[in-house]
Amino acid sequence: MPADRVLLVLLMVLGVVALPLWGWWRTWRRLESLRQSIDPQLAVDERLSQFERTLDALAATQERLVDNQDFLTRVVAERLPLPEVGSRRLEPRISTPH
Repeated sequence: MPADRVLLVLLMVLGVVALPLWGWWRTWRRLESLRQSIDPQLAVDERLSQFERTLDALAATQERLVDNQDFLTRVVAERLPLPEVGSRRLEPRISTPH
């Protein structure tokens, strides 16, 4: 079989297989976009549920941050020396780098 005939048969087989496959894929994408435009409530519900999940994660992180801040405040309060009561006024020590 000559090479040009093999190439022609190969291109025909490729066209017979590739064109319907490409058409099916394009039709499927178009139908999906039309379905979303007809029923936009699905997209809104999905975005709302994603927003709720993000908000729940943020609330959990905030709660953990508050718990850690309480723990840190308690530890620092236990380690600080008691303030002196008397005639001396308690002033914060300020040190400058100069």
